[in-house]
Amino acid sequence: MKTETMERGFLGYGDPKEAKYWFVGPEEAGSAEQVIFREEVWTELGCKPLLDVQDFHLLLARKPGCGTMSRLFSGDQSLIQRTWRDLIRLTLSFENSGNVDDDTESIGNFQARRLSKEAMLLECRGGQDTFIRPDRVLEEATCERGQLIRDLIKENKPALVVFYGVIACDQAGMFGEMAIGRLDVTTDQGRAFTFRYGATDDTVIGLAPHPNARGLQASHWRSFGRVLRGVRPRAF
Repeated sequence: MKTETMERGFLGYGDPKEAKYWFVGPEEAGSAEQVIFREEVWTELGCKPLLDVQDFHLLLARKPGCGTMSRLFSGDQSLIQRTWRDLIRLTLSFENSGNVDDDTESIGNFQARRLSKEAMLLECRGGQDTFIRPDRVLEEATCERGQLIRDLIKENKPALVVFYGVIACDQAGMFGEMAIGRLDVTTDQGRAFTFRYGATDDTVIGLAPHPNARGLQASHWRSFGRVLRGVRPRAF
């Protein structure tokens, strides 16, 4: 297999015809060995551009050192995936559902029972960092993937799209230009972050820091979800 195949051929997880909530990030984190395992799983599942997130991780769990992946969808709260956690927290706030004080159980239930059916998890930059990828290959693939993702959004008109992380927000294109509102937050350590928001005729758009950015708190994601809930398509 050519090293650039997955970068150009795999966009992420979910069914664009069914998913209401779309999350567009940079790439999945992991070791060089996990990059190889993921490509193997992708090949076993037919090298499709979009796959079911649960099916993918259950198959990945059979690889050496990846056994815990099978428990991401069991409802085990101790295995909530770190990045998904705050994206789900935002979604629950957007829906005005879940426990606003301690939403761990609600997040675990969403991850186990709703994530694969109701969410798209897309990657602007495939291949997991630069362990085995030349920078040129990643840059070219990122531009191609960004355009494909933007086209999918226009075609399917989901209720909510959130771009997160610097790379993904850079690839937001026209959607980024529509983000005319902002929510500024400051962490306990004094770091400042900005969430931006707006809408197309059909879709609420959010641009956010990466959920793993140091210092961001659960309350920041809940607040952004409430802000997005108040944004209405066709308002801009």
